[in-house]
Amino acid sequence: MIEKMNVVHVVTVPSQKKVLLDGLRSLGIVHLAEKESADPALTERFAALSKLSMLLTDYAGNEPEKTPLSDGDFDKLFSQLNACLDKKQQLEQARAAAAAEA
Repeated sequence: MIEKMNVVHVVTVPSQKKVLLDGLRSLGIVHLAEKESADPALTERFAALSKLSMLLTDYAGNEPEKTPLSDGDFDKLFSQLNACLDKKQQLEQARAAAAAEA
């Protein structure tokens, strides 16, 4: 019996690629194709998310959030966090300039 295949795009870091593909194969995926080149917008977003994740590790609590955010709520949180980090950088630059002036 032939069934219609669904197309799913999976993004992972290169170091986890083999583990991810092996896991998908073990779930019964019968055809995997690697995309020649990543979408630049998605690559940029992934890089921004990775950077933000690394910057926020200092602020992480003991327990991660258990409730997932909707796409809209996540986008709002993401933009607010980026704005906060930009403001922090501006304040650090102003502080450094004031210290140099003093």
